[in-house]
Amino acid sequence: MTTILLIDNYFVEVDTYNHTLKKKYMGEDKKTGEKKEMEKIIGFYRNLQEVLESLVRCIPLDETDGRIICMREYAESAERAFKRVEEWRNENVRENNR
Repeated sequence: MTTILLIDNYFVEVDTYNHTLKKKYMGEDKKTGEKKEMEKIIGFYRNLQEVLESLVRCIPLDETDGRIICMREYAESAERAFKRVEEWRNENVRENNR
């Protein structure tokens, strides 16, 4: 299995069957009540392009954190997310093509 670090604590685990998008976050251990780093599965995808498309949808939801917002604020957040993911993609594609 290969792990690819993305942005904002998101990462993808790649194996022979799929690409699993996950996010690291600080959670609470159910037994001890202590804070610890945990992982949440976001979804399973066929390829990295599908992972990045999902990531673009996840970032604005993280930014708005369940608040009620206007359409303009959501659109601006979605545009920022798209640009960040596109920049990440361009940087990493360039690195891999060297």
